[in-house]
Amino acid sequence: MLALFASREVLKRFPETKVVFGGDGEVEKNKRLAEELGIADRCEFCGWVTGDEREALFEHAAVHCLPSKNEGMPMSVLEAMARGIPTIATSVGGIPQVIRDGVNGYLMPVDDESKLSGLLCTLMGSEDLRLSIGRAGRSTISGRFNVKRNVDAIVQLYKELVD
Repeated sequence: MLALFASREVLKRFPETKVVFGGDGEVEKNKRLAEELGIADRCEFCGWVTGDEREALFEHAAVHCLPSKNEGMPMSVLEAMARGIPTIATSVGGIPQVIRDGVNGYLMPVDDESKLSGLLCTLMGSEDLRLSIGRAGRSTISGRFNVKRNVDAIVQLYKELVD
């Protein structure tokens, strides 16, 4: 729901924007709220998506946002960043271990509608910033989460345990 309220300002300032919501939250309740807010015609509610549908959504995304109240290490954040999509997420769980605020993505407090709206508008208002943050995110993921690096770390750990 927070993202719907934050989307009102984004949709006012950027009338060509379409906001796509994924996930298995309260889809019908959110559709009704979008109607009440007068933004339903520019919102799409996909529910839980996988495979080709998820790939298509990422392919067309200008910004990825995950304003969760709690998370571990959400795959959607890692996947978006790996694709160079600038990401906004709440500072919960393992997210601050991946996102450096203002460098490779943006962190926000839980339930801060104003902060989310501001960050979305900032990113939507600057293609250069979106590209810069997106590149930094992609670099973070390719550097920290690549297979070779993780295998090397595991091998090193086993060596230390054996010695």
